[in-house]
Amino acid sequence: MEYQEREIDLIELLWKILFAWRYLLIAGIICAILLPGGMYFKNLRSYNATLEKQEEMTKAKDSMSKEEQREAALRNLKDDDKDAVEIAYISQKDYDSALKYVTTAPVMQVDAYNEEATIIEYYIDSDYKIDYNGVNKESYTSAVKDSYNNLVNGGTVASNVASMNVVVYPANYIQDLVNANSEGDDNIITISVVAPDRDSRDKIALSVKDTIESSTAKISEQIGSHSIRLINEYQVNRVDSDLLKKQKEIKSGLTTAKTSLDTAKKSLTDNQKTALNSLTAIDKNETAGDTNAVDSAGNTSGTQASSSSSGTDDTTLTKPTFSIKYALIGFFAGILIVAIIIALIDILSGKLNYETELRDIFRIDTLAVFRKENRYKGIDAWLYKMKTKNKHMESYEETLKRLITKTTLLLQGKEADSVYVMGTVPNALSDDARSRVEAGLKENGISVTFGDNISYNEEALVDAVNNGTAIVVEKLGESKVKEIATLLTTVREHEIEVVGGVVVE
Repeated sequence: MEYQEREIDLIELLWKILFAWRYLLIAGIICAILLPGGMYFKNLRSYNATLEKQEEMTKAKDSMSKEEQREAALRNLKDDDKDAVEIAYISQKDYDSALKYVTTAPVMQVDAYNEEATIIEYYIDSDYKIDYNGVNKESYTSAVKDSYNNLVNGGTVASNVASMNVVVYPANYIQDLVNANSEGDDNIITISVVAPDRDSRDKIALSVKDTIESSTAKISEQIGSHSIRLINEYQVNRVDSDLLKKQKEIKSGLTTAKTSLDTAKKSLTDNQKTALNSLTAIDKNETAGDTNAVDSAGNTSGTQASSSSSGTDDTTLTKPTFSIKYALIGFFAGILIVAIIIALIDILSGKLNYETELRDIFRIDTLAVFRKENRYKGIDAWLYKMKTKNKHMESYEETLKRLITKTTLLLQGKEADSVYVMGTVPNALSDDARSRVEAGLKENGISVTFGDNISYNEEALVDAVNNGTAIVVEKLGESKVKEIATLLTTVREHEIEVVGGVVVE
């Protein structure tokens, strides 16, 4: 007798997995805790190790001068390789400086096409003498005007404004925002003040006036007696072609610096790039050492510097945290693991798992299926309802009647008056089912003998041969496919006719 290859009922397997939802949930929760927890402690160890390493490197570098640090960074490179790194380092500094200016300088934030400017005009009145012919004997007005222009254009005003802390910009940035000129032969000095916002512009303009007016006595002592009067102050909105040209040149310089840097870094090896990063880090650490110092304009830069000195390289360490992502991955991984285990047990167990397998594998018609009484509650009840939706589920009484009726008709058709009931699992049928089947068939003139596995019990084999016809009873989850095959091989060898099978859940 040839048997069909066993196939897996994927729908039934899926339902079996769904009914194991408790195990799925427990495994999911456990893995949702273990996986992110494990990743957290792993990352924490790595974080602490890296932090310790950085601290050791920082302590070692603190005891070294800048030149010693540079020599250490370039130590393992050849002379030609060092030159290439130095060129890239210079390009990096040029680019960083240009980028910093473009992104932080207030003059780059001014809209040159719609510039708001404060114009301040002063009149210089020198006390020089004129002879009776109308000739200036001691005309020093030009020198006085030049002195005031130098106060503005030479950086003195910008330094004073920065030292007063009226704006957040350093002196070199403020210098870009003020300009003085005294073109022509008149005694007027015109000062222009621009800034990204009105408040900063007003504060700078006020500081400019204070500086100009407070310098009159000193200039009078150095050059000559004079007086200075504020004759006009107003706001203008204009297109500043000079500023527009300056902004374009600065942005073009940034592009050029970026191109030079990319070209210099393109040919560097990994070792050279590491050395370049080390040189850059040395500069950053040096800047960090001056965070509490006051710059040339009197402004402190501690806040900005501290944010750029997190270690010996460009990497900012982040302390690991409990990851929701890994929790979700762990949850679904736990569910998947349990589902795979259930599937493997179902596939590799070698047992009869589905009611259709008796027919599909061994070609034995199923006379009846005795289902166990299901007393599901909650989620299990809902799953069972979904599984049996649109299906008529026979009751225990209906199954008994069906088995008795079908067996009677089959045996009467074969003109047989007895049947032998056997299987690989002892007492697969309950005592109640046995007695009621026996009584029902007896009423129809058929005798029933309940026996053991004829493959291993000789007495049972004799009884089965004497009866000539048999019914095979197997139990899901307990009956083994190989033992059923052995049983049916014995049946074939002794020419016992199997009229049908019964499946017990």
